[in-house]
Amino acid sequence: MKRMNSAIKYLFALLLLFASCEKAPIDDDVDDGKQEQPGDSGDKDANVRVRVVQVEGASNLDERFSRLEIAVYNTEKRLKTIHQLRGEASFGEAGIRLSEGSYRLVVIGHSSNDSPTMTTPEKIHFTNTMGYTDTYYYYEAFTVGDQPIEKNVALAKASTTLRVVSTDPKTAEAKKLRIYYTGGSGELDATTGYGTVASRQTVMLSLPDSLTGHPVQFNAYTFLHAEEGLLNVTITTYDENDGTILEYTTDDIELSRTDTLELSGPLFSTVPVDPDTATTTSSSASVTINGQWAGYLHYSY
Repeated sequence: MKRMNSAIKYLFALLLLFASCEKAPIDDDVDDGKQEQPGDSGDKDANVRVRVVQVEGASNLDERFSRLEIAVYNTEKRLKTIHQLRGEASFGEAGIRLSEGSYRLVVIGHSSNDSPTMTTPEKIHFTNTMGYTDTYYYYEAFTVGDQPIEKNVALAKASTTLRVVSTDPKTAEAKKLRIYYTGGSGELDATTGYGTVASRQTVMLSLPDSLTGHPVQFNAYTFLHAEEGLLNVTITTYDENDGTILEYTTDDIELSRTDTLELSGPLFSTVPVDPDTATTTSSSASVTINGQWAGYLHYSY
């Protein structure tokens, strides 16, 4: 009995010891695997303040994108990611607490359905599911010392726009439109502004009845691998049973990274409304690219 009482007293003493101990401090620069929720402006005790002050081609942030991603990395890994949505008070500003050392900052503005994977600055990865949009970026390597610093960020355009314009009105039977394209990338290297991988990108678009009787216009986006590149594009119109109404294919369209590539032609019938814009035969339709004749789109129906 005496031995049992001694054991109980020993255990009770251990419990008191553990209860009195404080938790070990967590390094501010260690990524705990959690990501900030939309609207979080960052650490309230921040010594690094990030503020987006300029967007290429826009007078304010709201004109170009609806989501903002702010990420900080050290030489080994991502340390912190802040996600913001348009309309929130903190949109475009964030505070981060960092110890002294060397870091890399990435800021991405976009309007996709979700946040891209941002494992490293060289691999900002978007997917077909979340969608591709006009995308802007900023990258900087910087050093934190013993004084607070502010980063005024100017976002540059990274995406190339592919614009599809119908020269004929949507028909009642047309329910969906698919834009499939290769030659670009769905992944961005934020250190260069170029695409990183050879992607097969797909945009699926619904064609509601409210568009019937009207021409349509849709945009798709990609990241070129250099200042100039080649795109291969297939555009397919479907009925309600996913049957193909028309399909156009064109290869090796040359364009620059800052271009908006416009493909215009009939998407719903074999006869275009405007003969000056596109001409047809039983097997092909001419395509207008940036106002100039540029080869043919072939289709089947």
